[in-house]
Amino acid sequence: MSQNVFEIVEFKLANGVSEADFLPLSDAFQKFLTQQPGFMYRSLATQQDNEGYVDISYWQSAQDLDNCEQAFNSSTVCKEFVALIDKDSIVMTRHAIIAQTSCNG
Repeated sequence: MSQNVFEIVEFKLANGVSEADFLPLSDAFQKFLTQQPGFMYRSLATQQDNEGYVDISYWQSAQDLDNCEQAFNSSTVCKEFVALIDKDSIVMTRHAIIAQTSCNG
């Protein structure tokens, strides 16, 4: 049985990019993710200081996330999405889930 993983990506928008500019491409990125094998769930949130964002995605396995990252690099939608992000602000971490509950309790 594979171990579920999640990835946290913290970032700020590029100079001159508004949240109104960003959210439609975030929606397109969400659609891209839902088409990837092993994708489970995604949350996008603003940080408490409203200076940045936290994007969390859950995956059935680390291999599924690896495969998505490869597809990400060749996707036009993903390239447009990341073009709105300040690349120097990106911090990515990956985590293996050792205990979890379902959304239903």
